[in-house]
Amino acid sequence: MKCNIISKFFFYAITLVVTFANGSNAEPNKLSRRAYDEIISGKDYMIVSQLSGKYITVGNNGNIHQWEKLSDTSSQVWRFESAGSGKFAILSGKMALTVENGNNKNGNKMILSQYQNNAAQRFIFHKTDDVYDNYYITAECSGNAALDVYDQSYDNGANIDQWDYWGGDNQKFYVIPVGGSNNSSNNNSNVNGAFLFAFFQGNAPEKEQLSYALSTDGYHFNILNYGRSIWKSNVGTGCIRDPFILKGQDDYYYLLATDMKSYLGWDSNRNILTAKSKDLIHWNDVTSIEIANKYPLTQAADRAWAPQAIYDPEKKSYMIYFAVRTPGNGNKTIMYYAYSKDMKKLDTAPALLFAPRNGNEAIDSDIIFQNNKYYMYYKDETKKTICLATADHASGPYQEIKQLSDRGIEVEGCNIYPVVGTNKWLMMSDAYVNGYFVLQETTDLVNFRTLDRKTYGFNFTPRHGYVIPISNNQYNDLLSAYPTNGISPLPVSNSASNNNSQQGSQDQNIDYTYPYCKTTSDVVYTDTMEWGVENNEWCIIKSHSSATCQCWAKKLGYPCCTDNTVYYEDSDGQWGIENNEWCGILKC
Repeated sequence: MKCNIISKFFFYAITLVVTFANGSNAEPNKLSRRAYDEIISGKDYMIVSQLSGKYITVGNNGNIHQWEKLSDTSSQVWRFESAGSGKFAILSGKMALTVENGNNKNGNKMILSQYQNNAAQRFIFHKTDDVYDNYYITAECSGNAALDVYDQSYDNGANIDQWDYWGGDNQKFYVIPVGGSNNSSNNNSNVNGAFLFAFFQGNAPEKEQLSYALSTDGYHFNILNYGRSIWKSNVGTGCIRDPFILKGQDDYYYLLATDMKSYLGWDSNRNILTAKSKDLIHWNDVTSIEIANKYPLTQAADRAWAPQAIYDPEKKSYMIYFAVRTPGNGNKTIMYYAYSKDMKKLDTAPALLFAPRNGNEAIDSDIIFQNNKYYMYYKDETKKTICLATADHASGPYQEIKQLSDRGIEVEGCNIYPVVGTNKWLMMSDAYVNGYFVLQETTDLVNFRTLDRKTYGFNFTPRHGYVIPISNNQYNDLLSAYPTNGISPLPVSNSASNNNSQQGSQDQNIDYTYPYCKTTSDVVYTDTMEWGVENNEWCIIKSHSSATCQCWAKKLGYPCCTDNTVYYEDSDGQWGIENNEWCGILKC
């Protein structure tokens, strides 16, 4: 739709009209009754770039740009008010955020103009599939062009413009209610989120299992389950090392690990392990993927170490990468990769991913995609240091950039993760000779500052692992499943959580996305509820007969759900979506 061209006004006030896209397959007109209550009319919000952690701000010249959080946040706090028909205005006076030139041209800046409620001032917030509740934002007049931090910049003052949406972190934004929860179904009240650290604890078989620790700031971690492991492999060697967790395109979590029992020798492992989970608690589809001797380049391989994965949009598949040593590569341990669509088998034969130009060995790679490029952090196994290489494509070729770790400290098992709400990233690595972990901080992913050990801490001694961000609800679910001393639950909304909580009784909320069992009543596992298995998937065994459940939604003219996935909750009850219509979750 072509937009009217709007005259520019430079004031400090902003008004932004937005529409929230639910992200389901249901038709918008059928869902509009309940889809827009996530934003509370009359409440203040801040909008934060996922890329930089900086706040969309009104500059002194009226320009719309990003800036670090100010002591006086008046130019960064926006008031949301209902504009009718499921739209909201974000107010600071009577001015509106407007698409410059009022069309879908790439590079149009966001400007201020008098609020006229036109197509250049009405924005749609599209939920992304990331861990946190963030959005990409398009104007009604802009088609697929989304709000964008210019030049993928981390700098204060970088303009906010629009560009065709391609999924970069510079096009994703957190919507943060000022002063805590907005009682929405998807709000995490902790701006910085929470963190899960998955790791193993040592070289004995009972230590070569999956362990968990939690953090609320990314710097201080507390082990769960009173220091015991939380999961043991039942395939291959029965032991795992170097666990890695990825949230997949299908919203499942995938675990990859070295399938290895170290007392059999460092050259004893031939396979990698994968598993799948919806909630980070129940792992299924556990698979041992054969690497050695099955493919031309891995004949006589005696190791397949530290597997990780990244989704490659160019190939529409996951790229699994790992370190291999074979006689064919000069008996050097270097990085290989293969593609997999289901994370249970390799769809392509392993190929060489990266080997240092100087002939050194390379292991323990961690690859992320930022700034329209791939960053590979890896251990130079010869020098025992952490180094960086970059590439334009996931599968390379990778160009060596620099050494990152300090001289004199042997480190391995690096992993890098963002501190949400800031422009900082943390890289964790295992100083395995010294018996502690090193934490380094960066804002540009290239230049790192090693932190004083007094500024971070672990109440345990981890080995190689991986940190991922999680929601407050997930934090509490993990704490409930694996309790320990000295950790308190995080505050969460009373509404339906990101985990699609299902009311299983009048006094207990079940924060799982699994369906009720339809054909079985056989209990195969018990924790806070009873679990069965149907079609090789977990299901919840109802503790109450459906005859005692209340189909309350019929009184409001809606059907009752046959499943228990919660999309929304209000004073009436919890709501699901089936056959493109709202339905009420049974109260049992």
